[in-house]
Amino acid sequence: MSHPTLTLSDGSKQKEESAQLLCLLIGAAASLVKSYAPTILTVLVRIASHPDTPIPVVAHCVTGVGELARAAGEELVPEVDNLVTLLISMLGDQASAIKRNAALKTLGLLASNSGAVIKPFVDHPQLLAILFRMLRTETNQPTRLEIIRTIGMLGALDPFKHKLLQGGTDDPNTDTSGPRVTDITLLMNISTPSNDDYYQTVVVHSLVGVLNDPTMKELHYEAIQAVMLIFRAQQLRSVSFLPQVRFAF
Repeated sequence: MSHPTLTLSDGSKQKEESAQLLCLLIGAAASLVKSYAPTILTVLVRIASHPDTPIPVVAHCVTGVGELARAAGEELVPEVDNLVTLLISMLGDQASAIKRNAALKTLGLLASNSGAVIKPFVDHPQLLAILFRMLRTETNQPTRLEIIRTIGMLGALDPFKHKLLQGGTDDPNTDTSGPRVTDITLLMNISTPSNDDYYQTVVVHSLVGVLNDPTMKELHYEAIQAVMLIFRAQQLRSVSFLPQVRFAF
């Protein structure tokens, strides 16, 4: 069930409208398209991956993948790794904000609807660094919130494990009993994150900022969910953040 105009048309405007229409169809008729999910996914990925596909069409196709994940997440599980690889390449495209934003939202939908949590960070060690680089450089507030939401959906990776994946220390007996830095400004001034608390601190600080902002009330529930997910995964490592989170309520 792929729109023939999307695959056969030579006109970029027609392709864009067809991709947009397919996204709307997937979102409006999830039960109808579920059985066709593998076929639709193949078409969307092929068009989005083609180097000659116009950027707006790529963005709509990637958005369609996100809607497909929402409609039939379990059908996409076998393709999660390939999809994450594709989305990472688009997140790194500095020339197209529309592609980055579409890939970012789809990444969150893919994680939350297919159960692909933590594993994308493990299989693609560069992903967390890309998301944090986007968080540091992005000035658009809705996009920053989407980045935070996506990180929360992907789950909290153990900082020590992340350091190992990045080629850091390989000694499991490394002493981490020294003072634990939690000052967000100090951590953000570190050009190369090396402290185990760096990533967790940045995320918790950002989430608390959302909770403290009365103009973001519609996002408070999602922010609380993300905080609880981090605390559940990190357990005692999160104790130092309790006062910061407590004052947000």
